[in-house]
Amino acid sequence: MRASQLRGLVRRGAPTRFLTLTIRFLDGDDPDAKARELARAWRLLRERIKKHFKVKKVSFLAVWEATKRGAPHLHIFLRGRFIKHEWLSQQMDDLIGSPVVSIEKIDNRDKAANYVTKYVTKANRTFNGCKRYWRSQDYEPPEKRYVKPEDPAGTYWTKSSGTDYQTVAGLVEAGWSAWPQKSYWILIPPGMDPPDDLGLGRSRKVS
Repeated sequence: MRASQLRGLVRRGAPTRFLTLTIRFLDGDDPDAKARELARAWRLLRERIKKHFKVKKVSFLAVWEATKRGAPHLHIFLRGRFIKHEWLSQQMDDLIGSPVVSIEKIDNRDKAANYVTKYVTKANRTFNGCKRYWRSQDYEPPEKRYVKPEDPAGTYWTKSSGTDYQTVAGLVEAGWSAWPQKSYWILIPPGMDPPDDLGLGRSRKVS
């Protein structure tokens, strides 16, 4: 269930880049302390990205991996502009003396989603003081929710303008029902029946 939820989350964020950050790790080092240091470096790196590229936000989903030696790696799905590998390496070297980074373009979100979930379905290794995975508040596209007055108990349906097919596919995989309209999708949570009148044009359900 957790892997399926994460796959859907990766797709919904429509990431464009896959970044991996590492940290110098020696025999005897404390993996938990190293993970916290790497998480802090990622937070500082985001601030540098915003300042250097003059952007207000860095949209991301971050997932931990523990190597066989126990060393933490941080895999990050980014949505945004291209960032040079050399610049990222220099920043990480300056922050924590760990210039080994990897960044690549995401051409296939389904492949990327399946790739990252293997880290969650491995042995349940978490680093003390760190979440197993986390994301920026704006990683998922915003949804507008409308309550139909005649629906009991405030049952809602969602209207997401500008949602692309990959995003809808992720919700469908997570159990949602999706009904395309002319310029948006009506998205209905799992276990909830669609309203009798979906409104605003002809509809067909996406399977």
